[in-house]
Amino acid sequence: MNGGPSQMDLFDPKPKLNHMDGKPFPGNVEEIGNQSTTAIGVMLGGRYPFAQHAHSGHWLADVLPDRPDGLTVVSHSVVWRYVPTDEQDAVIRLLDDVGGSATASSPLVWLRLEPRPPAMVYDGTPYPLLATTWPGGETVELGVAQAHGQDLRWSPRPFVPDS
Repeated sequence: MNGGPSQMDLFDPKPKLNHMDGKPFPGNVEEIGNQSTTAIGVMLGGRYPFAQHAHSGHWLADVLPDRPDGLTVVSHSVVWRYVPTDEQDAVIRLLDDVGGSATASSPLVWLRLEPRPPAMVYDGTPYPLLATTWPGGETVELGVAQAHGQDLRWSPRPFVPDS
C-alpha cells in the first residue's frame, strides 16, 4: 500500500473502490509518485460492510475477536452518552474479553475522550483522554481536552511504552 487513507475517509461507503478491489491502479502511477505499477500493488476495497446506523457495539463484536496480529486501537470521542447503557456494558465486556487474549506483540488499546460521569454533557470542563491497554487492562489518563480534542493538555506523567 502506498501511504494510507485519511482516518476521516475510513468510515464512508466506497462502492467504486469495492468494485475495483484486487484490480490494478487505473490511473497514471506517476501522478501518485511511482515509476511503475510494481511498487503500488492492487486496489484495496473495504474489508467490512458499510452500515450507517447505531449499534456500533454489534459491529465491534463482529470484527474485534478476529483482529489481525499487531496493535489494535479502538477509539471514540464524544459519543458514549449516545450509546445505550446496555450496549456500553456489552462493549466494555467485549474489550475485557478480547483484551484477555492480548499479548505484548499483539496489544489492544481502548482510547477515548468522553466527559466524566455522571454529567456526560459539555459544561466547559475538559474531558479526560483515557487509554486502557491490554495485556494488563491498566487505564491511564493521557491528558485532558475540550470536546473533540481541542486544546489538548498532556498529563505530566510521560507515556513511555515498553519497547
